[in-house]
Amino acid sequence: AKCNQWEKASQLLSVMMKCVVQANVTTFGSIIQGNEWKRALEWLSEMASSRVDANRITCNAVISACENSGEWEKALQLMRAMELGSLEVNTITVNATISACEKRSNWEKAVQLLTLLLQSNMEADTITCNAMIGACERSLDWEKALQLLGTMSQNGLKLNRITFNAGIGACQRGSWWQGAVRLLGVMSQNIVEIDEMEEHTSELQSPSI
Repeated sequence: AKCNQWEKASQLLSVMMKCVVQANVTTFGSIIQGNEWKRALEWLSEMASSRVDANRITCNAVISACENSGEWEKALQLMRAMELGSLEVNTITVNATISACEKRSNWEKAVQLLTLLLQSNMEADTITCNAMIGACERSLDWEKALQLLGTMSQNGLKLNRITFNAGIGACQRGSWWQGAVRLLGVMSQNIVEIDEMEEHTSELQSPSI
């Protein structure tokens, strides 16, 4: 149903342009949101052709589309283009790009982006840290995942189900079942819902000696 809505909106925008009806950044932004990454980039290019200046919201929407498909290189290119074009990069921009890296297990690039975020005086939030922990999980680096969990707690960031999900997953993939059990205990003490965590406990196995 949503796909049909996007197609209709795209057709309407095309009609507007043919009829010389002025499409603005809001019009393009509405079309870009929810589109898959290739189409989102095509519409961003169409904006330039139509001499409509993209804003941060529009660019963030395109980066989010890249994030959903794990297209971290495209997301990173667009973020750098924003900086060169004097568009202010914010936490939302960096979070989406980190998440794109996380989906492709690119831990090193995710760390670089986190460093950039902190050096730019932007505040890392729960979404930032969850993406970083997810990157650790995919890279089988449970030690860094636990370090990030500790950092989140020390800085008063909210630990949610996604946080523990990624942390336990990192311990599980690294065959460190004691850490996974410990996280389950911490999660319980913090009254975090565990409905989706039960599958992890059933899969946890002690590493062979």
